[in-house]
Amino acid sequence: MSVRKNGVAVVSASCLGFIGTLLGASLVVTFPTLMRQFAVSLAVVQWLSAGYYLAATITMSTTAYLMKRMALRRLFLMAGMLFIPGCLLSNDFAFGNFLRIIKTMNDLFFIVLVVYDYG
Repeated sequence: MSVRKNGVAVVSASCLGFIGTLLGASLVVTFPTLMRQFAVSLAVVQWLSAGYYLAATITMSTTAYLMKRMALRRLFLMAGMLFIPGCLLSNDFAFGNFLRIIKTMNDLFFIVLVVYDYG
């Protein structure tokens, strides 16, 4: 891969990873809005945050394993494919929570790939 293409891939993966991390950090601020929008209790909404961090932990652990077993190009494409369903919107809290966890996995894949590329 040329230096230019490699640079574009690193910049795009960095941006996607940063945006995902920013959205994860700002999740707590949206708790009152989520409670009103979906008519659920605070305890239920907190599971969204717990699911986010659980998915982040699992993804960070499994990405190291996958990087040993698969080509980086394949991992990058897999993370890109996770981006599409992760950006869908839902009127159902449970399905929206599931989509958010998929988006978390996508973000962490990109972050790990960028860190590996610079390492």
